[in-house]
Formats: sequence, C-alpha cells, structure tokens
Amino acid sequence: MQVITHSDVDGIAAGALAQSALDCTLIIQNRLSLETISPSQFTLFLDLGSSQLQEIHDTFDRYLIIDHHPSPEYNYQTMVNPWMYNIDGTRTLCAAATFYRVIRHMDPQHTSLSYLGIVGALGDRQPLTGENETLVEDAHAAGILSNTTLFDQYDLQEFVDIVNACCRNGKKELALKVCLLQEVEKGRKELETYNTIFQKDLSYLEENWSEINQENAERSALFIYSEKITQKYAGELATILARNHDTIIILMAPDANSQGIKISGRATPSLIERGLHLGEAFSGYGGGHDIAAGAFLESSSMIETFIQVVNKRIHHMMTPITVTLDIPVPDAEKVLKALSIDNEGYREIQIRAENNHILGDISGPPGTVKNTTDDIIACIISAIQMMEEE
Repeated sequence: MQVITHSDVDGIAAGALAQSALDCTLIIQNRLSLETISPSQFTLFLDLGSSQLQEIHDTFDRYLIIDHHPSPEYNYQTMVNPWMYNIDGTRTLCAAATFYRVIRHMDPQHTSLSYLGIVGALGDRQPLTGENETLVEDAHAAGILSNTTLFDQYDLQEFVDIVNACCRNGKKELALKVCLLQEVEKGRKELETYNTIFQKDLSYLEENWSEINQENAERSALFIYSEKITQKYAGELATILARNHDTIIILMAPDANSQGIKISGRATPSLIERGLHLGEAFSGYGGGHDIAAGAFLESSSMIETFIQVVNKRIHHMMTPITVTLDIPVPDAEKVLKALSIDNEGYREIQIRAENNHILGDISGPPGTVKNTTDDIIACIISAIQMMEEE
C-alpha cells in the first residue's frame, strides 16, 4: 500500500497517522504529480486529489481519497470528504482530522494518535470546535493533552509551529519525524530560522505597501509579484497581510523548483460574507477554499493574463447588484400577510403586494442576492400551499 500526502502541516500530520496506523510506503508531494506514482498497488491520497478526480480514476484501479478541499463531484466508493456530509471542510475537519476519524473507527485504540488530527487542524488554522471537538476530547481521554500541554512537555501551538517551520523550510522528512515525536529539538531550530526570515519578508512588504496599493488601484484585489520574498512562506505572508489590511492578497513568486510562478491567495471572513470564493476565482489555474487558495503558472509570461482573469472574476463575485422582484401571485395581499422569512439578514428587504403581484428590490453581492431571491420564492410557494390547505 502506498500513501501520497501533501507537504503542508495537515498533509504531514495525515502522513504520520498513516505511518503509525498502517503498513504503508509514504510519499510526500508539494503538488500531486500522478506520473511519478506507480498505479500497480492500492493508493491512498491524503489532503490532495479532490481537484484531479478524473485523472486519478483514469490512472488507478484501486485507490481512496481522503481530503477536505471542495470537489466538483463526490464518489462515496472512492472518497471520504467532509463536504460529502454537509460539513464545511475549510473550517472544520481538515484531512488529518478526517483521516483520524477513519482510523479511530477502524480501531478505538488509535485515540492515542488524536494529537495528529489536532496538529493538522491547527496547521490549517481551524478552530478546535464543532466537528474538531472530538479530537480534543480523545486527546484528553488518552492523557496526551492537558489544557495546551502536549505529552507533558510541549506547548501545543509551538509544536504545530515547529512542524510548520519544517514544512516551509523544505524539511518535510524532519516535519514527519517531529509529528512522530522524533528530533523535536532539531525542528525547533528550523522554527527559529523561519521566524527570522518570515519577519524580514513581512517587513519588506509592509514597507512597500503604498507602492503595492498604487499598482493595484484599479483592481479588486492586491496582486503582488516579488522575487525578494521567500516563495515557500508566501501563503502565510498573504494570510497576515489579508488579516492586517482586511483585503484580498494574492502573492506571486518564482517557484524555487521550476521556471513557473507559485501563487498564494488569502482573504478574510468579512470578504467571504460579501460573496468571495478564492478557490473558484483561481479555477483553471489552481483552486482551494473560499478564504485560501493556490495556483501555479508554468511561466512568468502568464502573470498578466492570470491577473486579468482572476481580477474580473473577483469583481463579479463582490460587486453589488440589485434584482427587482415582480412575481404574479393570486391573492398577493393575503399571501404577503402569511409570508415570513426567518433570517435576520433579510431585515432590510422591502417587499409589498400590489394588484396581485409581489414587488420589491434585493441588493447585495450576486451570490447573496440569488440565495435571498430563492428563499423568498420558496416562502411564497409555502405560504400559498398553507392557504390552500386551510
């Protein structure tokens, strides 16, 4: 059995789970490269694969994908993904946490590995609430977590930071060993290096913030290309900048292992509420979650086209629109009296009944307006049905 896992904290934690619970060969990849993987044996994909379903299906006869990234389709025979069960995998149940739930079901004694699900969740900046609470409960029950102390010696967040630093510094094998509670002190030195370089890169970007804003004055996001930042830190730099400035950050840097361009996009919850979905905006170049996504360009000549396409998509996602309702309804006045929309977000919607028509205007981001319109229509239908039954 071979296990293919991603090279970030979540993927490495999931890989450590596989090595601890299964008899397998582990392969860690920065990006899923199917041509380098033998299809002759059963293959488990962890924290990747959801965006390459067709290629995997065409290449492998025996496989299983355990991932938490949104997928264009889901197959209950070959996938385990929280989105399949109406669970937002962006915010709860990362790949490691999902995989932990699987192996815990296989053998309840695996609760001693619950800390790896926690490491994956915190590495992906998920709160330890909701579906992730099971991880904490199991870790406490197994006696391996007390408050924020892991195994009576490590601070939990520092442990995650150490694993992250190893991943970002390209020391994926060391990251795996740290997850398996080996060579932690060596990993701590990687964290010191990471903190020094990260702060230097962040200071450089903040010092040039005025120029960055000027370059993006007519755009819906801040597209930042730089050869001076550390490419492997781009995702976390973008996260900090998005949070500090409450805006969409799309960092682009030369890929250290090719002639291409690695791209990291980050946003904030308030922007997501306005209709943004970075994963969809990056479609065709990459993908990911609504709040965090990545892409890869084969060459720098593609940068300008990428900016134009993604900027246009983001603009359409977030530019407010107004839809005018004019719905013919028999006995509209009576229907309106029976109509109720049970959602605080609809308080500003003004609808009225005139001449057997229900009229009104709905304004906001396209996605929100569509959802609201659909809800109003559903409420009207429900109100009519209730009146007919009386």
